Amino acid sequence: MRVFLIDFSSEQKWARQIDQIAGLEFHCENQDGAQAYRDVALLEPDLVLVNMAAKASHGKQSAQAILKRKKTAQIPFYFLDCPVDYVETCGALGQLLSSEELPRDLEGFRSLVQ
Repeated sequence: MRVFLIDFSSEQKWARQIDQIAGLEFHCENQDGAQAYRDVALLEPDLVLVNMAAKASHGKQSAQAILKRKKTAQIPFYFLDCPVDYVETCGALGQLLSSEELPRDLEGFRSLVQ
């Protein structure tokens, strides 16, 4: 199972946590939304996580661009810790998750795409 994380936070907490889950092929972009756009099309992940806790506008814009592309439009998106100002917009693009709801194992991630 392939998981792609868009995370513009400086701490990279979720990247470290997800990268430790056995059985996941994990990729992360933390610098550039345009690079995330290219990488998601190239890697075709099973799902994309967007950490909205830092630079929420960048995460939202990256997700919107990726979802407009025909090749990547059907990939499920999950927005972590979405600020109140972005709930309506991001909720229309994908699912909203709190950090407590983020899966901690392979089966949890598989359940997100079933």
